[in-house]
Amino acid sequence: MDDRRKAPRILVQFNITMSFYGGQTAGEGHLLNLSLGGAALRSDKPLTKGDFLTLRIFPPGWAKPIAIESAVVRWVEGRDFGLEFLKVQPAEAERLRRVLSPLVELIPADERARVAEITKREEQTREKEKEIKEEEKKKEVDWFG
Repeated sequence: MDDRRKAPRILVQFNITMSFYGGQTAGEGHLLNLSLGGAALRSDKPLTKGDFLTLRIFPPGWAKPIAIESAVVRWVEGRDFGLEFLKVQPAEAERLRRVLSPLVELIPADERARVAEITKREEQTREKEKEIKEEEKKKEVDWFG
């Protein structure tokens, strides 16, 4: 989870394929942004918060896709989905670093700091929304006894 806060999200348009954890094909889509710890993607295939997936990321010009062994859907907004990477083999993590490294260097330092701050605020907002929903559920339980 820390990676999401520390690693900058890089805007990309890489194609992906995804499967539900265990092998059932979930579909195709494309990444909207990518970091070492997660990604946002868009797909016409319905996903649900909490779904576990495996991903294959296809950076342009790369012969072999980058394999993400396990990711979980953290948020859903229409056709857009936020993923947290849970398990990435070391060789695949290095390939992910290699694809991201030159892209990060293209971002000016002040912009990287701004993106990191926005990412942090978005995470804080999601956490606050989660707390509010949990409190509302507790009130419903208390009310109906």
